[in-house]
Amino acid sequence: MGATGREWTVSELADGASVVDDQVLYRVEDAAKILGLGRSRTYSLIKSGALPSLLLAGSIRVSRRQLEAWIEREIKKQAVEP
Repeated sequence: MGATGREWTVSELADGASVVDDQVLYRVEDAAKILGLGRSRTYSLIKSGALPSLLLAGSIRVSRRQLEAWIEREIKKQAVEP
């Protein structure tokens, strides 16, 4: 069990890597895998401000909550575009 008393579950990504579902912050590489994008493209989205991130002890992290919200915004945005 995790520190919160809940069981952690592990999701398998397309390339066979795994991510702990209870993880609050992702490394850029993990966020890229979740999105199905390359590392460079994900860094580009972060640098442009399109994908929210934070700097934590000198390392860039992507919040799970913000990542999920960004995905939802992108889905809605693309559904409206012709």
